[in-house]
Amino acid sequence: MTVLLTLRPARPGDGRTPPPVARGPAARDDTAAPDGATAPDGSVAPDSTVALHYAAAPDDSAALDACDAGATGVLGRTGPAWHARTAADPDRAHLVLDDGRALAGYLVLAAPRGPERGVELHRLVIAPPWRGAGVGRALLRAVLDLTAVPDRTGSRPAGSSTGARPATGNGAPPAPAPDVVVDPAWTTPGWLPAGRLWLEVDPGNGPALALYRSAGLVVEARLPTVPGDPDSATRRLVLSRG
Repeated sequence: MTVLLTLRPARPGDGRTPPPVARGPAARDDTAAPDGATAPDGSVAPDSTVALHYAAAPDDSAALDACDAGATGVLGRTGPAWHARTAADPDRAHLVLDDGRALAGYLVLAAPRGPERGVELHRLVIAPPWRGAGVGRALLRAVLDLTAVPDRTGSRPAGSSTGARPATGNGAPPAPAPDVVVDPAWTTPGWLPAGRLWLEVDPGNGPALALYRSAGLVVEARLPTVPGDPDSATRRLVLSRG
């Protein structure tokens, strides 16, 4: 059985705590029970399911802040006030990934603005216990579906296909990739299905670049450290699809 994560609106402000490492599918040990059962220590078996919910509710504040702990990227840390403002902004969709007991991560999408017709993936963060478990790939597939980005043939949303993660370096079979479902109670904003997704990323963030490129995003522009000087070091990369 696959890990199922629910995407729902965020509710910043309540003080829910992040899951202990043992609850994430990446934190596996010999006590894990088979067939999605719960082990004696309360950990979730590797074949459980997790769900993705829209993030913006008063009980998510502490868990959101914990997700940011140790996260890298061009935007730095955020904080409870930032999450609260973002969740209340009609031009942003602040979504959390919920496994039914704790948050596995969150994302923020921003509406098209100015001449840019695409939706910006402003932030995508996975909670520490879930990193390396395929959650980022599953969440990005959900984002491509939500924003109606066509696949590489133009025939259907890119995120509609699923698949297991590559085999591990030691030859072990890949763990089941998580499935992400969107909370049916969430009313998606009208600007969301724009057919194009873009983002900025630190050129030194290798794992993030690998994730985005695996989903078909390509480098569209390089932002120099010194504005107007294309020969200066690259400060950020702009990737896009659609």
